[in-house]
Amino acid sequence: MLGDIAVPTSETYGPYERDGDLWTCYEHSAEGALFATAYMFRASGNVEGFAEAWIPEGELQDEVIEAEKAPETDSTDWDSMTLAGFRYQSYTDEMAVIDLAVDVAADGSSQLVYMRIAHRWEGDRWLVDYESSGGEAVAIDSLDGFVSWRG
Repeated sequence: MLGDIAVPTSETYGPYERDGDLWTCYEHSAEGALFATAYMFRASGNVEGFAEAWIPEGELQDEVIEAEKAPETDSTDWDSMTLAGFRYQSYTDEMAVIDLAVDVAADGSSQLVYMRIAHRWEGDRWLVDYESSGGEAVAIDSLDGFVSWRG
């Protein structure tokens, strides 16, 4: 559990290293990429040190680090988010693109959305590839085409 969202952990797939809420080192496999994606979804913008550990060095990393230093605001318009499912868009040894389906609850109702998240294998770890990720959440009516997170 990381905050209020369950995040998978495994002796096989990772994370192999944890420093408080900053988790790193996932297996170099499709399953390791999936576990890394679920963690990244929860940790991005919420865990100190995330940008340094998960975003390749460069201008984007600098921007995210700067944004993390800004005072926190409680500007979310949702009450909770629960991982509901996933589907692989593509996987190679160098890159994984995974859609995460999420149940977002707000004001007594909920909606399913999915977000496309891409990772590149660099050196010995998965790093977020924001340029290949989808960006915005896309509303969906059901989990058709997704593997249920609950098994």
